[in-house]
Amino acid sequence: MMNINNVNAASILCEQLRELEAQRAIVVRGEGLGVTIQSRYQDDAFVNAVRSSVTGELSRRIGAVKHQLAELGVTSFTKEQ
Repeated sequence: MMNINNVNAASILCEQLRELEAQRAIVVRGEGLGVTIQSRYQDDAFVNAVRSSVTGELSRRIGAVKHQLAELGVTSFTKEQ
C-alpha cells in the first residue's frame, strides 16, 4: 500500500514513465530518432544501426521507473485513456 506522503513522488515518476514509453514507441516505429556527430546528422543506415541500442536503453529506463513506483506502492501501470 502506498504511503500518502509518496503521492507527489509517484506522480512525477508516472509522468516520466509516460514520456519514456512515448519515446520508445516513436523510436520503435522508425521515427523521431536522429544521430549527430559534431553537429552533423548521420544517414538513415547509421541511425538504424543504433536504433536497437536506443530502444534497449529506453526499455531499461522504463523498467527502472516501474521498479521505483513499485517501491512506492504503485502496483498498476495501465495507461489512462
